[in-house]
Amino acid sequence: MEAGLTVRSLAARVHLSPAALCNIEAGRRQGRPQLARSCDEIFGTTPVLATMLALGEGVDDQMRRRTLLTATGVALTFGGIATLTTLVEQGMLDAIAADPDWDQVIGDYNRRLVTSPDSQFGAALVGHLTAANLLLAQAGGHPKPELLSALARLTQLVGLWKGNKGNVVGAWDSYRQASFFAGLANDRAVQAWVGARTASRAPYEGLTYRETVERAERALDLAPAVSPARVEAHSALVHVAALTGNLAAGRQQVAAMERSAEVLPTSGDVDGPLARTASFRIYLESRCGSPEAADTAWDQRALLRGVPVWDADACVYYGMSLVRRGDVAAGIGLALDAARLMAARVQVIGMGVRDLIGMVPAGHRSDALDELRTYASRERGPWEILVR
Repeated sequence: MEAGLTVRSLAARVHLSPAALCNIEAGRRQGRPQLARSCDEIFGTTPVLATMLALGEGVDDQMRRRTLLTATGVALTFGGIATLTTLVEQGMLDAIAADPDWDQVIGDYNRRLVTSPDSQFGAALVGHLTAANLLLAQAGGHPKPELLSALARLTQLVGLWKGNKGNVVGAWDSYRQASFFAGLANDRAVQAWVGARTASRAPYEGLTYRETVERAERALDLAPAVSPARVEAHSALVHVAALTGNLAAGRQQVAAMERSAEVLPTSGDVDGPLARTASFRIYLESRCGSPEAADTAWDQRALLRGVPVWDADACVYYGMSLVRRGDVAAGIGLALDAARLMAARVQVIGMGVRDLIGMVPAGHRSDALDELRTYASRERGPWEILVR
């Protein structure tokens, strides 16, 4: 169990038999308010479980309680106590019988992933994933393809968020689950999106050159001619080119990103594909290109306004360009200012900071550099371990 208790030990603490507790957990017997309060005290969840039990009062009481008890287990599995609290506070459990607008929900989380990927974001995202899993359980053997596609995309986003937090093992577990759900949905566009997003993050999360390229190319084969997955798949190939110093190949892939982005509908979203392309152009030219090429790419920074994660990444890498050309203090200062403004630590930004620090001349000393080191990832960056 989440708190490290066996059913027998928990039963003893709440003064029930193990069999009775199992019956309540399975929904075969009604739980009492005192039991919920006792469990809140034991698990440190006060007043979450008692509140969830109260939500079950009313029509179809037995089924509602079974759903709420299932929700408790699922929420604890996916995100722990914070997720349970989020489910209660946002009323998600009251809405699980409804049919959400998943495109709107997932679009919002896509935006928040690059604007405010903090712990509150994570708890809310896992809460929606919990609700989607409950809908899947309620559907039995006949889930709608739309629900399976939503599960694939939500699970993929959870993986990206876990990766942002440095939980690589958890990220890959989520990526595999997302691929599974996308396959069940038989939705090539979602399969391509899941594969492309994974490929774009892959070098930072342990995959080799060849594995990353294979995933990106597979996503391109699956993706429709007009698809955001194409932008993501080409971005993965930009990563590979930048990390292996192949500037010409990287520029080809940035151009392919731009062509794919330009044919997508304009929605006004802050995380638009053209902004994504601009961030990768700055990254590539700052890491591998000439100072003049980096300056030209940096002129597109305005496209990143309102996207703190991408803007911070661009600042770190343009700071690297400044360091590479000898303006070490300015480069460190730009990267440090960007890192300070981040509301939450993001692993990729930390790796970029580590990358920049690796370019600083050995004899350089400054308070700014010392502070910047506190933002650097402790994990080795992909440029250090990428193997063909």
